[in-house]
Amino acid sequence: MNKANNEETFHLKILSQYIKDLSYENFQKNGYQISNVKENNTSVNIKVIYEPNDDNHFGVIIKILINCKSLKENINIFQLELDYFGFFKAENIKSFSEDKLSSEGAKLIFPFARSLIVNITQSGGNVPVILDNINFNLIKS
Repeated sequence: MNKANNEETFHLKILSQYIKDLSYENFQKNGYQISNVKENNTSVNIKVIYEPNDDNHFGVIIKILINCKSLKENINIFQLELDYFGFFKAENIKSFSEDKLSSEGAKLIFPFARSLIVNITQSGGNVPVILDNINFNLIKS
């Protein structure tokens, strides 16, 4: 058992991670160009789900939904839905809540999900969506 400042700590190891579900819909008409990003309304919705497994293993799903709508033309531009899964092995897991474990797991796999979103939105003919860092401690499953 590790001790740091008299608090119990745990160590997480990512055993696997992958895209569990992905949907990208581009609603643009042929030849449509996004002229100004500031004229678009992009909403991002993120949810983290904890999946218990056994004493030392658990999974985390980050569900991300992004909708982009043109304010000028009042049309939908694209919608992206991503469920990104990480499977973890942990030491000293019993003394921590599901919320703590899910937020720590989400912190580890979020950069990979963020990179996918940049690539998908850019490859889909849009300005790439670059998500800011997220404090997963504030997101409840």
